[in-house]
This record gives sequence, C-alpha cells and structure tokens, in this order.
Amino acid sequence: MIKRLIVLTTLLALLLYFVPVHTAEAVRGTPGSSEFGFGAQVDLGGQFVEDGILLANNLHLDWVSVEFPWSQIQPNKGSKIDWTRYDSAFQSLAHYKINVLANVSQPPAWAETVDGPDAGLTLQFTKQLLQRYDPSISAMELFPAANTQLGWGAKPNPAAYMKLFKSIAGGFNALKNKVLLVAGGLAPIMTDSSQDQFGDLEFLQQMYDLGAKDFIQVLSIQLHDITGAPAASPSQSEHRLLRHYEEIREVMLHNDHSKGILWITGLSVPSNLETFGEPSYTTPQKQASWLSQAFQQLRSQLYIGVAFLDSLNPASENSAKSNRVSLITQTGDLHPAYRVLRDEIAQNSSGGADPRPGRSKSETLAKGH
Repeated sequence: MIKRLIVLTTLLALLLYFVPVHTAEAVRGTPGSSEFGFGAQVDLGGQFVEDGILLANNLHLDWVSVEFPWSQIQPNKGSKIDWTRYDSAFQSLAHYKINVLANVSQPPAWAETVDGPDAGLTLQFTKQLLQRYDPSISAMELFPAANTQLGWGAKPNPAAYMKLFKSIAGGFNALKNKVLLVAGGLAPIMTDSSQDQFGDLEFLQQMYDLGAKDFIQVLSIQLHDITGAPAASPSQSEHRLLRHYEEIREVMLHNDHSKGILWITGLSVPSNLETFGEPSYTTPQKQASWLSQAFQQLRSQLYIGVAFLDSLNPASENSAKSNRVSLITQTGDLHPAYRVLRDEIAQNSSGGADPRPGRSKSETLAKGH
C-alpha cells in the first residue's frame, strides 16, 4: 500500500512540476502578505507520515502544522526528551522548505498551576523546540482550545492565558529568528461558559479587555467539531459552523482590531448535518464538495490569512481523531479532497488569481529558508 502511494504521489509531483511556483517576500497568510495561505496538519502519531509530508510538498502547501503534546513528550519534569519521531519528520520538512506552525498542547501536570500552565516552564519548553527545529518553525500556537479545560489543562482563564502569552512573546523577542505567535486557537462551543469551558466570543472579548489589540497580530480558531453547510449562518444556539469566523471578526472590529488577521488552524468536514435538514457528509465526494465550498468562502475573506486542513495523513485507528477526513485515506489512497486542495492552491501560482488587496504591509514575516 505504501509503495503504491509513493508511486502515485511521484506522478502527481511530475504533474505539479508544470504549475508555476509563486515566490513572495512574505509567507502567505502572515502580516505583510496579501495572499491567502494553505496549510494542513501532519499527524506524527498517525499512518503514512512520510507520504503525508511528500504530499504537502507536491501540493506546494505554504504551511504544515505539527502538534507537540507536551505531556507525552516530557511526562516527568527534567526527563530526557525523545525527539526521534520529530527529528525524522523535520528533516523532511526542512528539505522541502515548508513553513511549520507548531501547536503546543497538553500541558503536563508538573508544569501546571491552579490558573493553568506555568509561564516560565512553558517558555523553557518552547525555546527547546525552536532551538532544535530552527528555522523550520515559523509560527507557534500556544495551547489551542484554551477556552476549554481540555485545551488549557485547568479552568479556562482569559487573564492567565494573556499573562502566559505576553511572557512567551517577551521571551521570543530575544531570539535570532522571528517566530510569529498565534493567539487563541479558540474552539466554538454549544453552551454558555461553565466550570470546564468558556464561550470563545466571551473569552476573546476578555482578551481584548486585557489589551490583546496592542500585541497580538494573528488570532486563531479551530473548527474541528462543526456542523452545517459552508454557507449556513451561526445563531444564538449554534456557533459551531464554518461561518463562525464572522462572529469572531465582529468582536475584533468591535475592539478596533481591524489590522489583526485570523487563521483557521483546524478545519474538519462536518460529520453530521441532520439538524439542518441536510444529509450527512458521509461519502468522499460529498466531503470534497463541502471543502471546495469552504475554501472558496475562506479565501474570499480579506482578514483570513491561512486555513489548515485536517489532515494530510490518517490518525492511528485508536485515536480520537480517526474519524477526521485526511488527504491520504486509511487504505493509503488519495481522498477526492486532494483535487479540491490542488485546484485551490493553483490559484496562488503565477498567472492565477490576483493577490487579495487590503492587507497591511507592516511587520513582514520573511521566509527565512
């Protein structure tokens, strides 16, 4: 199965050889770039990892996101970190010169306080990541879904999150290579704030009340658990839709943060649409159709910088993420969504659609490799 996939992706690489590669001073989707960036996650604990990275190169993805579950990497304080799995993947990513968004998640118990992850210990860990995988890591997202207890590791706390974010940002200022800190990774939820989750719109507003506008360039949301057709509008009772990005933008504009941009750092195809009177997206063809509509919507929004698809390669069969759509299927074949992503990305090449206007050209994140 692996050999068949390698042959197939090699043929795809030959086809894509004839698609012009766009060269830009700034990485697509970052402050300073007027173009929409395409990304996808590679699951290093899943199947066909190397083939997934090869596919990212064949597609000319601007970004690949890699999750760093801290509690798994360093379960005990002071324990030696086994980098084997990551070293192999990052050698390939560096070879293909693909920019990486590092998702730091799952704080270990020994690095937790009553308010959440310890800022000093988090800074130590993230600096280790950057030192080891410089210059591949171009951006970092801290504890995505921080508005939930699962993501933050403690009761969600906007003040504690902002304190940690500011501390990490200050620590990164002394680094030689510029790394873009992406804030939030907020997850839309069905209910109001409670002990173990915090409405993301309210969480974001409290971030702004604490001065987020002055030092956050990029906000992010993760749309893993969503429903509805791409064009469906959010309501008071249901925010878990693709167009939830419009509600986030309203909060940004209400707080005079029009220069800020938004990243979708996790985009999953809905598993069920029955509540909207529509059939579930259970076939690969319907899933590809949903993604085609979704990407067309996202790239038309001038304030959205990058959207990351879940995922390049399938998760392990016993993983909670095993039901997510991946470009490489469990059988090692290519999902129809591959063609959708390929055709959308082709619009970013020379001779394609014009760059989107209206992006600030200040504080450019240059491609450093």
